[in-house]
Amino acid sequence: MPGKVQITTGARLHIGPLANAAETGRDFGGVGLMVSAPSCRVVVSTSESDTITAPDAIYDRVAKVRDQCRTSDAWKPCQIEVVESIPQHHGFGGGTQLSLAIATAMARLNQDDSNTFKLARRVGRGLRSGLGIHGFEYGGFLVDGGKSMPNSIGGLSARNNFPDEWTLLLISPGGSEGLSGEREVQAFRDLSPMSITDTSHLCRLVLMRMLPAISEQDFCEFADAVGEFGQRVGEYFSPAQGGVFSSQRMSDLADQLGREGIRGVAQTSWGPTIAAFFPTEQEAILKHSELTSDEVWADCSIIIATAMNRGAEVVEL
Repeated sequence: MPGKVQITTGARLHIGPLANAAETGRDFGGVGLMVSAPSCRVVVSTSESDTITAPDAIYDRVAKVRDQCRTSDAWKPCQIEVVESIPQHHGFGGGTQLSLAIATAMARLNQDDSNTFKLARRVGRGLRSGLGIHGFEYGGFLVDGGKSMPNSIGGLSARNNFPDEWTLLLISPGGSEGLSGEREVQAFRDLSPMSITDTSHLCRLVLMRMLPAISEQDFCEFADAVGEFGQRVGEYFSPAQGGVFSSQRMSDLADQLGREGIRGVAQTSWGPTIAAFFPTEQEAILKHSELTSDEVWADCSIIIATAMNRGAEVVEL
């Protein structure tokens, strides 16, 4: 029985759902990618009493997840240390990755063999999208086929390794966050159902363009498809987020990148982060240098990331 478990995972990008309030068939679904940065690292160890070392912004969430994980009084007290954390409410799926990391480590310490999906239910994840749960388990480029029942976790329809050389810039404006909590719930309530036409178009972009482009390593085709997907999803969500992008600054930047011929740009989840795809690391580094040296964008967070084509790393210490 280990006395300490370390879990390391990446961030989840959610390019958009495939349905919302579907008239027929499965609901939600979506397409996304696990990336290497930003990352989450949690160390959980047995202890004489419960202690938490974590940033103030996520301290209460860590305590809640710890309490949700305990299925009996026999579970040992533990020390939870959040060594690295993913920014919350920026479109990175940080809540799911943090929750699953803590739940997995605590289960290992207490000889609970529950799988990732059972643990996700225990800590209340996957209410709409299952991408972060599948991403924690498998990594890579993921297609969530939607929920068959309101309380189910969206099924994994496809999973591909993403080309190692394709590189992303993840760009967030300073001082803003995407929708979360009750505001997010209300936004989904207020939105009209996504039309079957939109769902069909999005499914075609995924099935007949994105997935083949990844398999054939055709970057231009993938970039065109992901840009079109992001635009179509953004138009649907514009009543809730104020436009195709939730941040006007990121909308302006996307326009600028488009004029420069960078076609693979889309918002992740509710934003405000946008993801810009590049065929090589060198091109991403060059654009990173240009943006960080431009006073217009100097206050933005700009992260260079690659795909994480594996599940979370679990190390028993």
